[in-house]
This record gives sequence, structure tokens and C-alpha cells, in this order.
Amino acid sequence: MTFDGFLSGLRDELDWFKPGQDDEMNNDILQILEGADSLMMGYPTAPGMMAYWKEVGEKQVDPKWMLDIAAALHDKYVFVISNKNENLRMEDA
Repeated sequence: MTFDGFLSGLRDELDWFKPGQDDEMNNDILQILEGADSLMMGYPTAPGMMAYWKEVGEKQVDPKWMLDIAAALHDKYVFVISNKNENLRMEDA
């Protein structure tokens, strides 16, 4: 978990994050998401990310790991950290 919303290495690299290329990481991400009932995201990341995963689910995009994540995110309540009022749900994105 990070409050600044940025998970990276010391030089801003994201080379450790390889969804789709690492089955163990995909399973870990899916297990975490399926075990949660709510998510916390910052604005403006939340609306864009929610819309993206909703579209993945609706269009039945391949590969399967993306569909699994979209399904796990579908019914989550999202707390949006913002300096303005936001009321968003994955299903409303």
C-alpha cells in the first residue's frame, strides 16, 4: 500500500510489475482483489482506472488474466482520495 499512489523502484522504474508475464504475480493480485470489498485510489487515477477495467470486462478482452481482474474489480466500492467530492463505483464508471 502506498499513500502517494506510486509504486516504483528508486529511479521510478516499474520493471518489477509484469502482469500477464508472471502467473504467480497475477494470482497474487487476483487473490488480494477478491479478498477486498473496497479500494482506495487517488483522483484522477480512480475514474480512468475504473473505466478501463469496466471496458475490459464488457468487451471480454483477452488474455484471461485481464478478465479475471476486471471481474474481481466489478463490484468494489472505491474510496477516492481527492480535494473534491467524488462518488464512484466500478459498475458506474
